[in-house]
Amino acid sequence: MEFKSDSRFSIENQPDIPDQDAFRVLKAVESERAKRVVALEKSVARMRDIQAKYRAALDSVMSREKQAGLRAFMAAEKKSFDEKMFTGAEKRLTNDGIERLLAERVAKTAQFMKRSGIDATVLGKVKKDFRKAFDRAFKPEVPVYEGRPARVMLPGEIPQAVREGKLNPWVEKVAPSSTWAWWYDGFTDGFSFDPTVYADSAAAFVGNISYLHDNDAGDFDTANVDFESRVGWWYKMPSAGILEVYVQMQPSECLHYLSLHDEFGISDSFSSQYDYATFRVRGGSYRTSSSSWNRWDGFRSGSWSFRHLTPGSSYWFHFFSAEAYAKDAWVLPEAGTMSRHRTFANDVSVYSKMDFRFFIQRMYVRVAP
Repeated sequence: MEFKSDSRFSIENQPDIPDQDAFRVLKAVESERAKRVVALEKSVARMRDIQAKYRAALDSVMSREKQAGLRAFMAAEKKSFDEKMFTGAEKRLTNDGIERLLAERVAKTAQFMKRSGIDATVLGKVKKDFRKAFDRAFKPEVPVYEGRPARVMLPGEIPQAVREGKLNPWVEKVAPSSTWAWWYDGFTDGFSFDPTVYADSAAAFVGNISYLHDNDAGDFDTANVDFESRVGWWYKMPSAGILEVYVQMQPSECLHYLSLHDEFGISDSFSSQYDYATFRVRGGSYRTSSSSWNRWDGFRSGSWSFRHLTPGSSYWFHFFSAEAYAKDAWVLPEAGTMSRHRTFANDVSVYSKMDFRFFIQRMYVRVAP
């Protein structure tokens, strides 16, 4: 298992903002980073426990010798398949020819298991139970505010004053931003994680590409990664209270992509892709609102590509801070996007990609009445 963790933060301290306020924000960044490491440690401990239970269940239905024999057989078959696919005359195989090779490999695997006394039905149930346990342990939450799901707002839900840009008592924040920030944390076991980040304060542009792939799938490969980027603006509290914020975001890309290739007969997979609009007041509140999501559960092969949001359109999100702030205090509200990406492979090659990028067109901030 590999641990994935990195972060960056940049802050422009404007002349009218006291240095101690800027350093208070920097200290908050370090504190938030430490909390994420603790959360990652707990996630890994949960995963280790699930793996141990899976190994025990596997040992109860199949000896270690048979397990090793099955894995060695599968590795040899994969090597033979790859040689036919990518070398010699057969590298120009038609789709029908590829399907024939796959069917032959599945049939040979079934014959090997029968000769070895391996019960495919029982083995398949053990593997499926592990997939379900992984899903339960790391299923992303649906954000809720006042008992209702927090999500993309309908046009009629946005106050007329905000839609028409009437600023009093709202303060409008637009590019360039005062800060940019990004981070990712998670773990991979058998998967590779290729991150690409977007965090441009000049354009108030945020986003990331989270790409998880496993092209030599074992019997319980997993990946669990959160990836976020944000931009923010300084705001001086005109009175004491909590912040209310409307954020208008325009996607330049909002892609869910998954491609699966069945390796052998007893196989399935799971992929969970959730994207959120996020709001943070540095050193305090952290809120999320559902933006877009897809889940694929139990598939062996196929390819899917979805965009639930329309690039170039505008979408609104509504947030409140959890904490109150004093009159004349300088605070730093930030808006951005976060992907929560979970993938499981049981003898399936998986190529799972989230690509979400947004312009933060404007943020309307006020002290909540």
